[in-house]
Amino acid sequence: AAGLLLLGMGSCSKDNYDEPEATITGGVYDAKDGTLIPTQQPNGIRVRLYEKDYTQPTNFDCMPDGTFKNTRLFPGQYHITVEGPFVASSIKEQDISIPASDVHITAEPLIRIKAKSQLSGNTVSVSYNITKSEQSKGGIRQVYVLCGNTIGLSATTASKRVNIDPATVQQGVEQ
Repeated sequence: AAGLLLLGMGSCSKDNYDEPEATITGGVYDAKDGTLIPTQQPNGIRVRLYEKDYTQPTNFDCMPDGTFKNTRLFPGQYHITVEGPFVASSIKEQDISIPASDVHITAEPLIRIKAKSQLSGNTVSVSYNITKSEQSKGGIRQVYVLCGNTIGLSATTASKRVNIDPATVQQGVEQ
């Protein structure tokens, strides 16, 4: 029994590394018009940081408005890129030194959606404009309008969903 106790105590060595406390903040911006690219959560835009001389990235997600923040990083030299609904060749990767603030990453979204809504009594009217990137090879397979009262509204959190036939969507025209 004494041998077991000694073995258990021997395996509890103290971690002498300081906790990571460096911060990075920034956003992912549309290469065409410079606006933040909003994203669905989860499964929206993922930020990938590669520390110098390491191949395993540190991954974290953007917030619904296209901004990002991570406060638990080690200071140092990193390579930053993003994954998401973008034309892959348009992503402007860069080398950065962390801590870093207001990092701008640009990319070409596969589609751009501009929408406006208006509430009149219990009726919500929505107008939208969808434009596919000239570099996007895919088609528009689904279009729907979501209604809800949560931050970061998505298909999983919406209280109401109206499907629109993608064949009726006229790109670049407000509907």
